Amino acid sequence: PNKFCKKIHVSNFRWFLSCQNALVWTNYNGWDPEVNREGSGAITQGVSYLSPPQSKIISTGFNIIF
Repeated sequence: PNKFCKKIHVSNFRWFLSCQNALVWTNYNGWDPEVNREGSGAITQGVSYLSPPQSKIISTGFNIIF
């Protein structure tokens, strides 16, 4: 709000949050149904034995204009 911006002596202030791969809804019993055990072969699609799940990424930041 303008009241907050005036208090900290800035003309614009914005905070943002971004998430990637935060949640997966599926009946698959493994870590990740999209992971391939041996590269990108079509035969092993969805085989998650000894392969790590995809990373969960959370990013945040500020945009401040003085």
